[in-house]
Amino acid sequence: MANSSDIDAMALFCDFENLALGVRDAGLPRFDIRKILERLLVKGSIVV
Repeated sequence: MANSSDIDAMALFCDFENLALGVRDAGLPRFDIRKILERLLVKGSIVV
């Protein structure tokens, strides 16, 4: 059983260069990474 002091951890690799190239090549409007980072912060802290 999980204790209230247990912390969930999640690992995520984000290739920002390929993300930017994909958005550009798809002809999408300006991409705002802040929306994704804000959603990730809801799940826990971000460690770089």
